Amino acid sequence: MSAATGEAAADEKAQAAAAGEKALAAALRWVCVVLGDCGIPFQVTGDAAAMAHRAGRLVRRLEICIAAEHVPALVRAAGERVVDHPWRRLDAAWDRVALSLSHDGTVIDVWVAEAARLKDAGTGEWREAAVDPEASVTMEVWNVEAPVTPREQLLEQMRRLDRRDDRQDVRDILTAARRTAGSASPSAGR
Repeated sequence: MSAATGEAAADEKAQAAAAGEKALAAALRWVCVVLGDCGIPFQVTGDAAAMAHRAGRLVRRLEICIAAEHVPALVRAAGERVVDHPWRRLDAAWDRVALSLSHDGTVIDVWVAEAARLKDAGTGEWREAAVDPEASVTMEVWNVEAPVTPREQLLEQMRRLDRRDDRQDVRDILTAARRTAGSASPSAGR
């Protein structure tokens, strides 16, 4: 592959990532309005929360967490944008009840806080994820102000899951926190 071909491929990849990010931002903006209009407390979690806390990962999906009591109201409000009704989703790392919404082709997975369990990589045991959508921190995600999983809770989940991406995210988030703390200290820059 020539250098020009490699640069063109890298440019295409960057453009695709930017388009994906724009679609995710539009989906987040839409779901924030729907949930806000319904008075449903929620929490942005997963890849988008990691990115909000300054992990370097590419966001592949948008995940939102709500309390079980709010699922019927969300299903009614989202109407035809519900593309997958609530059901149990089990994989190697997570056991949760979730539904999926679609906004202009972007899928938003909404999972139920009380039904979420994660597999502790250290013990192999399933543990309650202990998510509280009302204990979120407000952050900007793609220029959208949204409630996000608190950093310590996100780090705890990632440490327990202990997947390669999680380990990298933990390093990125902690490095960003140290940089922020260092630049905020009175001795910074001396």
